[in-house]
Amino acid sequence: MARKATALCIGSAVLLLVALFLWLRPQPQAPPAAKKPKSWEAKQPTLTLVSPDGELEWYLAAAQIQFSEDGRRATVSKLKAKLKAEGEEIAVEAPLASVDWVKKDLVFTGPVKVKSKDLSMKADSLMWQAETRQLLGQGGIEITTATGKLKGDKLLWQQPRGKIVVEGGVKLWATSGTGRRSSP
Repeated sequence: MARKATALCIGSAVLLLVALFLWLRPQPQAPPAAKKPKSWEAKQPTLTLVSPDGELEWYLAAAQIQFSEDGRRATVSKLKAKLKAEGEEIAVEAPLASVDWVKKDLVFTGPVKVKSKDLSMKADSLMWQAETRQLLGQGGIEITTATGKLKGDKLLWQQPRGKIVVEGGVKLWATSGTGRRSSP
């Protein structure tokens, strides 16, 4: 009987040691949560941006602007902007815009509407490339002036030369008073 009691005590002690070992062993760590890119945002902001030489002024209003932590990019929701340059004012509206602060490029995703004193433009998307000073447009291009309307699928507008190239399914309408001679 003493042997059974000793065996029972030893078995119980072994079980306690195993339980203690299992309880104290290192537990597997949960995988770290995926890191979101750091950014900060502003709701219903308005911004005024002026070029270093004072020639260009942007007045921006938006539902939201989200800035990347590294300061290289910004995403703008429900953009309404006015650009003042060389004595002219240009209004731009787009549901979404992104800014590359390093390259100074702007991408507007539409429908995009642009309006100045002499011209209005619509497009599915527009991209301003600062280095080449070109405005590139994709899809649903429509340019309206006092003298006509031009539609197409792609746009290339080179600044400051003012050269406009529209490609793909191009249609041109001239409005009254453009090059027509009146009857005597």
